[in-house]
Amino acid sequence: AGWLHAGLIHIVLNMLWIRQLAPAVAELYGPGRMVIVYTLAGVVGFTFTSVPGRYIGFLPLIGGAQLSLGASAPIFGLLGALVYYG
Repeated sequence: AGWLHAGLIHIVLNMLWIRQLAPAVAELYGPGRMVIVYTLAGVVGFTFTSVPGRYIGFLPLIGGAQLSLGASAPIFGLLGALVYYG
């Protein structure tokens, strides 16, 4: 889901954030590790939204989503990698 997007504005905004964060993460950790951080953050982030959506979707604040897409979770993973380093 971290490689899919829901529309043109969604693509543009995610690309702007990735353009800001990815070079800094690649410089600190290396390009290979940056891709690993991006991918793992996407897997973990979408697991934490999809599993609650499937099994406890009836709860109002922690219900999650049945389907999700976009690079929000991987972008926050890149941001977290920068915060951890700094």
